[in-house]
Amino acid sequence: MTRRQKLLLFIFMGAFALATGYLTLPTHGEQAPVGNTGYAALSPVKKEFYDRFVRADPYQKPLDLPQMLVYDGQDKAVTTWRDLAADSGLTLVNFWATWCAGCITEVPSLIALQRHYQGRGLSVVFISLDFPQTAEMLKKRMDMAGMPPISTYYAKDTEVWKSMEFIGIPTSLIINKDGQALYRLAGDTDWGNSESFAFFDNIIAENP
Repeated sequence: MTRRQKLLLFIFMGAFALATGYLTLPTHGEQAPVGNTGYAALSPVKKEFYDRFVRADPYQKPLDLPQMLVYDGQDKAVTTWRDLAADSGLTLVNFWATWCAGCITEVPSLIALQRHYQGRGLSVVFISLDFPQTAEMLKKRMDMAGMPPISTYYAKDTEVWKSMEFIGIPTSLIINKDGQALYRLAGDTDWGNSESFAFFDNIIAENP
């Protein structure tokens, strides 16, 4: 894909996300569509949290994810989900972009979630889908968008988006220490409240 094609795709996705707000807006108070029968088996605590999202997929067993290529803040390549996962406990991987209003809105609550569970079984990892070519380029876009300062990985092209078959962003995955997905949540929400903490307390206890 040429640089011009990447730029056009970036502009198109931003316009599309603004025109179809459901891709980035929460559905508080409505039951979220789910992609498999795992939802029926969820506890009330989990269902209450899941019902916030545009789409929610609770996997009945840990799911191996497609191969990926992202880069860290020093432009070093990261090629496996295991490299993103914490050595113990769970990791929430949040895919976002500066052109996504819902993504920027939920970042402070993700930071609050990260602080609440620091050293207590849950880590938070951010991956930008702005498709910059360097970490410095991404930092400039983040500054222009008024993003809170976060440490983030980034993808240089659309391959991660296509291989993960995203319907939109923000999309978050909860992965185990082996880099396998346990949950997939599409849409933005407030991650830093008592309902969220109850959900994560529950799944951390299930995945020591």
